[in-house]
Amino acid sequence: MATFDDAISDVVDIISVSLGYNFALNYTEDVIAIGAFHAMQHGILTSTSAGDNGPLPFSIVGVAPWMISAAASTTDRQFVDKVILGDNTTLMGSVIINGFDLKGKMFPLIAGYQAVNTSFCSIEDGRNPKATIMKSEIVRDVNAPTVNSFSSRGPNPITPDILKPDITAPGAEIFAAWSPVGLLSEFQSDTRSGKYNIVTGTSMACPHVSGAAAYVKTFHPHWSPSAIKSALMITASPMNVMRNPD
Repeated sequence: MATFDDAISDVVDIISVSLGYNFALNYTEDVIAIGAFHAMQHGILTSTSAGDNGPLPFSIVGVAPWMISAAASTTDRQFVDKVILGDNTTLMGSVIINGFDLKGKMFPLIAGYQAVNTSFCSIEDGRNPKATIMKSEIVRDVNAPTVNSFSSRGPNPITPDILKPDITAPGAEIFAAWSPVGLLSEFQSDTRSGKYNIVTGTSMACPHVSGAAAYVKTFHPHWSPSAIKSALMITASPMNVMRNPD
C-alpha cells in the first residue's frame, strides 16, 4: 500500500505490478486491488499479472475491474536443443537436465516430442550409450501466440459477469532483469547469481501490457484508466502466421 501511495504521489502514468494475489485466500484482503483502486481515482491505470495457477478454473487473480490483468502467451521465438545420440540419431526439443554436474551423466528427458522412447532406447540399450547436447538454438514458433497452460484462468470467482483475464501478452521465455540474490533456477543447490534471466510467467506478460498502456497514454494523455484499458482490449489485428500467412 505504501508503494502505491508513493507512486500516486509521484504522479506516475502507469503502475506495473508483476505479482499476483494468492487466489486461495480471502479476496477482501487483496491489497493490490485496494491500491489499484486508489490509483484509478487519481487517473492511473494499474497493470497486474493474472497468476500462474493454470490450467485450473477460477484460478485468476487480479479480478478487480478497475485494473488490467495479463495472461501469458507464447512468442514466435522458441529455444530448442539438439541431442545427437550414439547411433547418430538427432532429436530436437526442450531438454530438462536433473542436476548441474553433467560430467559422465546424461539425462535424456526430451519434452513434448514423439521421439522420447527412441531416446531412452538408444541411450540405455548398452550398444552405444552416448549422447551429445548441442548449443541451444532459436527457432520460429509458427503456432504463436497461444496462451500458456500455466496461465491462470477464469471464470471470475467473485463476479462471473466480469471477464478475466483482460488481455494476454508475451510471457514465455522472456529475457528479463533479475535480482542478483534470486535463484537462477528452481534448484536450491544452484548458487549462481545474475542480473538477467530467461523467465516464464504472467509476471513477464504484465510489463508488456504496461508498456502498451504507456504507449497509448503518450497519444492520449488525458484518457482515463478505463479508456486506455478498453483501447487495449478491443483493438486487435491478426498475428497467428498459420491462420494469417500474409
